[in-house]
Parts: sequence; C-alpha cells; structure tokens
Amino acid sequence: THARIALEHGDLNEFNQCQTVIKSLVQDDGGISSLTSSSSSSKSLQQSARSADEFGAYRLLYALVQNERRDINNEMASTMTRLRNSERQKSKSPSSPNKRTEEESTIASIHAVQVAQAIATIHHCNYSAFFRLYADAPYHSCYLMDYLVQRVRLTAFPIVIASYRPTIAVDQFVKVLGFLDFDEAMSFLKQDDIRAELVQEKDGVYCLDCKATHLNRL
Repeated sequence: THARIALEHGDLNEFNQCQTVIKSLVQDDGGISSLTSSSSSSKSLQQSARSADEFGAYRLLYALVQNERRDINNEMASTMTRLRNSERQKSKSPSSPNKRTEEESTIASIHAVQVAQAIATIHHCNYSAFFRLYADAPYHSCYLMDYLVQRVRLTAFPIVIASYRPTIAVDQFVKVLGFLDFDEAMSFLKQDDIRAELVQEKDGVYCLDCKATHLNRL
C-alpha cells in the first residue's frame, strides 16, 4: 500500500525503496509458490500471483523510466520468466474454475512487456501503441508511464512531422501523441526546443506546418 501511495504522489525515490524491500522479502516466482505450497518454513514471504504480477510490472516500468539498459534487460527477463511460469501453471489445470483470476494474474506483466516493446520500436512509428497502452494501463502502472510520456513524444515528434506533411491539424495532433486536450498539445508545440511552425487556416483551425517545422529543426 505504501508503494502505491508513493506512486500516486509522484515520489519515485520512496517508491523505489518500497519495491526494493518488497523484492527482498518475497519469492520472485510469479506467486506460483503461494498456489502450490502452504509451508510456513519458507525464508521469504509468499506473495499472491496478482501482487507478484502488479509489482513485477512496476519494476520493469521503473527500469524503463530510469532508462538503464542492464536493469531493463534484467527486469524483462524476470517478467518473461514469471509469464512462462504462469503459463505452465495454467496448462496443468486447463479447466480451472478460476480462469478469470488466472488471466488477471498476468495482465500487468503482459502490459509492461508491451510498453517496453513499444518504446523499443518508437522509431518504427510504434508510438501509437504506447499511447494505447497508456490509456489502458492496469493498477498504478499509469503513474510510472507518466514519466515516459514526454520522452516518447520527443522521440516520436520528428516521425510525426515527416509522416503528416504538409500539415496536420492540432486537433488531430492531440490524438496522435496522446495529449489530454488542445491546450496541452499547444503547450508542447510552443516549447523552444520543438521549433514548431504553427499556422491558422481561414476557418480558424490551427495546424502544424510539418515541412516548415522540419526545416526549423535542421
């Protein structure tokens, strides 16, 4: 609970301390041990599959926020191991009455992996996938993704202006890069380092002149 509160308040340092403690206390097996063993002699605490999924996803997203390649690779490997363990557990009981619960126990990990894949392929115009995932983030994942949004937009912006020449309406630009509204998009476009060229059409519609903006950025 404390880790979730830290996320809600944007306290990444406190969140990281919490997740480090959690990881040191629990078995990183995707919660499988909690389903298969009730022994109280385990040196580490047992974690529900759902909690293991949630906080495992947070670790991967946090690694993406920190942008440390080694940590990203380690957390990706750990997440994929949890997902494989979960799949093996499901295959042992294909007719389980708790199928929905089992599916929910991997939703955050699958989402985090998809976020990592979207970020890795931003240069291949996969920014749209990132913003779909951002809008549909489970649990508290959106709070960590908040820290990735500006990075993704800055990376995607040159791709957008190359793809939408000669112009793109700001109202459409809002949807393309996942802004909340027109005003947020305009604030982004007016940043000095963006060097956007804005024009107002005869009908009053604001557009981004993609060709002129590209030349401004050379």
